[in-house]
Amino acid sequence: IFWNKLPMYERIGSMVIIVVCSILGVYVMIYAGKNLFYPDSDTATFPYCSEEYQSEPYYVRNSTTSE
Repeated sequence: IFWNKLPMYERIGSMVIIVVCSILGVYVMIYAGKNLFYPDSDTATFPYCSEEYQSEPYYVRNSTTSE
């Protein structure tokens, strides 16, 4: 609505911000999609766990239920 009233330097600045944010958004979306749909099998799933538990999740058994 106010685009015609904006000075040229504000138009250029706003367009640069829009383009940079759009490019970064597409990059992040592609990077996340690659990791989601084609994960690396070489990397550890849980890198902060000890060596023996890095590839398998740790399950806590609920011992309060009666069987």
